[in-house]
Amino acid sequence: VFSMHPGHVLAHYPASDVRTETVQCLTLPQFLARVVGDDEIAVLALDIEGVDAQILLETDWSGVNCRRLSFEALHLGPAETAIVQRLSDAGFGHAGAGLDHHGWDLMFARAA
Repeated sequence: VFSMHPGHVLAHYPASDVRTETVQCLTLPQFLARVVGDDEIAVLALDIEGVDAQILLETDWSGVNCRRLSFEALHLGPAETAIVQRLSDAGFGHAGAGLDHHGWDLMFARAA
């Protein structure tokens, strides 16, 4: 199990031996450029284990070529309003529930 917040792991797995690992990372746009290139993404589903709000706020969504974006809204807290505005500024509108089977995701979509 991975989380940016060790307390989250311990809350769900109290008997765990929690370790810290340092890993090399890419920004979301860097990752998408490497993996997808300029192709349009039909649906981008994000569940980034504790840093969803930070990634959603730091990403320039006007430069991400995706039609629909599903992300976990469960722990966005007060950042949710700023995230919705940021996505709206990039041409996304709320399109209902996202892909998570628990109902924790929101879906945003760009007009066709």
